[in-house]
Amino acid sequence: MLSPLQVNILKECYENRGKINRKVFLRLYRDKPTKTTPVKIITQSLDRLIHRGLIIAYCVHKSDKCFI
Repeated sequence: MLSPLQVNILKECYENRGKINRKVFLRLYRDKPTKTTPVKIITQSLDRLIHRGLIIAYCVHKSDKCFI
């Protein structure tokens, strides 16, 4: 099951079909207070989508972490 953020990420990637900056997704968290930083939430969602094979990203895979 995908979260609303992940669905939004997939829609943006499909519409733009190119490089997308993470700052595009920060507008979702403009007015919402969160416990952690929005950048960390977005990075986690991107990482999970990469591991599921739903998106392709240029990153370096280590044993426990993916550096996007």
